[in-house]
Amino acid sequence: MGPPPRPASALSNGTRPTTSDGTPRAIPATPKRGPLASQRGSMTAPRSVSAAMIGASATPSKRSSIVPPSTIKKPPLSQVQSPGSNPRTRPLSNSKTMVARTPVSRPSVAGAFGQAVSPSAITPVSTPSPARKTPETARKGPNSSTLLREQLAKAKAAKRSESVNSTDATSPKPNSSQALRDQIAKAKAEKRATVASPPRPRTNTPPRDAIIPDPAEIASFDFGLNDPFNQRPNGGFSLLRKRVDGARANGKLNLAAMELKEIPEEVIKMYEYNPESNAAWSEVVDLTSMILADNNLDTLPESMFPDVDYEAVVESEDVVPQFGSTQNLDLHGNMFRELPLGLGRLPQLSKLNVSRNKLTVETLGVVFQIATLRELKLAANELEGAFPAKVESLTSLETLELQENRLTSLPPEIRALTHLRALNVSDNRLTSLPSEIFTSMPVIDLNASKNSFSGSFFDVGTVPYLQNLCLANNSLTSLYGSDTILLPSIKHLDISTNRLSIMPNVAAWTSLITLLVGENSLSTLPEGFCSLKQLRNADFTANNINKLDERIALMDGLENLTLAANPLRERKFLTMGAEDIKRDLMSKLGPETVPDAELSQISEDADIEVEGNGWKLTPSGTLDLSSQIMPEVDEDAVACFAESHDIKQLYLQQNLLSKIPMVIAQLSFLTVLDMSKNNIADPLTESLALPKLRELRLSSNKLRSLKHISSMLSAPRLHHLDVSNNRIAGSLPTLRESYPELTTLLASDNGIDEVSAESLEGLKIVSLSNNDIVRLEPQIGLLIGTLTSFDIEGNKFRVPNYAVLKKGTDAVLTWLKDKIPSPTDEFFTPESPAL
Repeated sequence: MGPPPRPASALSNGTRPTTSDGTPRAIPATPKRGPLASQRGSMTAPRSVSAAMIGASATPSKRSSIVPPSTIKKPPLSQVQSPGSNPRTRPLSNSKTMVARTPVSRPSVAGAFGQAVSPSAITPVSTPSPARKTPETARKGPNSSTLLREQLAKAKAAKRSESVNSTDATSPKPNSSQALRDQIAKAKAEKRATVASPPRPRTNTPPRDAIIPDPAEIASFDFGLNDPFNQRPNGGFSLLRKRVDGARANGKLNLAAMELKEIPEEVIKMYEYNPESNAAWSEVVDLTSMILADNNLDTLPESMFPDVDYEAVVESEDVVPQFGSTQNLDLHGNMFRELPLGLGRLPQLSKLNVSRNKLTVETLGVVFQIATLRELKLAANELEGAFPAKVESLTSLETLELQENRLTSLPPEIRALTHLRALNVSDNRLTSLPSEIFTSMPVIDLNASKNSFSGSFFDVGTVPYLQNLCLANNSLTSLYGSDTILLPSIKHLDISTNRLSIMPNVAAWTSLITLLVGENSLSTLPEGFCSLKQLRNADFTANNINKLDERIALMDGLENLTLAANPLRERKFLTMGAEDIKRDLMSKLGPETVPDAELSQISEDADIEVEGNGWKLTPSGTLDLSSQIMPEVDEDAVACFAESHDIKQLYLQQNLLSKIPMVIAQLSFLTVLDMSKNNIADPLTESLALPKLRELRLSSNKLRSLKHISSMLSAPRLHHLDVSNNRIAGSLPTLRESYPELTTLLASDNGIDEVSAESLEGLKIVSLSNNDIVRLEPQIGLLIGTLTSFDIEGNKFRVPNYAVLKKGTDAVLTWLKDKIPSPTDEFFTPESPAL
């Protein structure tokens, strides 16, 4: 199939022109392609490819043409003619051209597509194709634009042919992936060659005129790589000079961490006039601060701090020492074994830091001569034994740090330091401290952790000034021998990791903000703990606390309370935050204690309200008298109110009642009685019958036993009994004997220590959490199926363990049932006769 027919001209009404407006020419030869798999060409191929793809014969494929071939005989033309030889013909009369113009020939189909771009693997053959006879329809003379396009196509084809012929004909051209790998390998080789070769200087001159430096000279040049920040003393003294120049201007010399083994000469002579220096000598000030910390210094030159009387030198004509105005000297982190004698003569030295050196007690004589010292740091030296009594000469001292030594005692003469405010003696071997520290000295910050203190720490009952006290990591068993010690100014107290089993009353520590008592042996919270209104953080980790005071809920300022690793009955508190703990304890909080004067006033107000008939009964028959802070109920008013109303539910919680009022016997329709959060210890003193009572709530009171209730209260239809958060002790009675319809018993947070299977028979919901039960009878497991809820967490028994308890009631009862011995097993009982 030949190429598609050429589209018609826009000026010929859909038909081709009937005449040719140019001289016909031969089609230029196109290089032959290699053998193809198909004789048909793709319509998407380039123009030259479509034009060159013909049949097996050299004769071009014939095309159907609308215009018949011309009958005019013309002489044969060369393959390419110049435009100047084209004969100018007239347009025909039937042409639509309105002006006389040279007709433009249309290119044949053979030239309708561009020159073929041969694939890289195909080499065009230089042999021309066989001569073909040009069809009559293609014999048209080319115009200038057509000729230009053909010349450009021939130039591109020739360029591609030269590019292909220049390649190595012996080896086939690699594919794209192989070419990529070759390029990568070539790039790596060039990079390695560049690294291996010495650096060449950049120049704009031709390579033959470039100056190539000597490699030895390059190798010996210092690029500053060993000391990029120019801080090493051997790498250049520019940094040292800058700091010395700066010290002349501001009076502060900082040579810390410069690996100095001796004081540089530039420092010793920094105030000697040097005409070559750029320093502004008119602006030089005296040196007041010298920091030589974290170096390798073991001595100071005598010329820096000469042992002379500075006042006498000033009056004489001798040269005044250059560093006589030093006020702050920091030598920590060096290797000093002794200090120059001249330090004791410095008249203005107020801060001396010689921590982390190798000083001993015998070398501190120079230090005790500096009467102007206000801050002395001797930490992490080789001080051993008793601290010298000569410390009494430092009467202006405010801060003394002696930590990380091996001191065993402080002298009583330390009481002469009447201005001392901060004392750090941690990590030593001290067994006691002079009592004068707590009485005659205004010490507000004391750190005595990691020592050998034991027994009681304080031997005085009042410490008026102390604000921050750290006694962690000792062997203290108490803070004071008595139950009370006054620390009115204490704000932060850390006594963790000791052996404290009891703490004094902390109610007088009104300024306390942080209390850390972790890793001790406390069994209860300190007395007066709940009255600390300023307390923000408290840590009782790893003690023996098993119960919390409900009044913690009233500590509004408490933000962090840590109780981890304590044998709390309610394990949920171990991971709860302070706000969650307070919220939970708030629900168990009993009524607040009210003074007698307020009680009498409240009682009078209540009487007035009753007389004014202020009670209201809801449509469901509920009379709510809760939170009235009533010490007792006006029985006459209740009886009068009951005559005209059927009271079915009576709420008397959160009052100050001490017993169940007997007037409720007249409430024949009463089904619910709520007297929780009162002060009831003995609920009944005489028998009381409530035939329709179904629910009785007595939680958060002071009940000591259930015998008064079971023996004096007649309530045959009682279904629900709540006596949680009381003081009930002993064994749990069999309540179903007195209340046959009882199904729910809530008795958590008490002191019940024994539970039998008989006492639980017939009950469906039982809560005995946070009691003192030491053992569960295996026969309780036989109640599976009737006992649907059995909560016994937070007791003293170890089996079943906590993992079994967390699985729920069925798992606990099943575990107990499995522990019932088989009838065929032989075992001894207390009643069994001895063999």
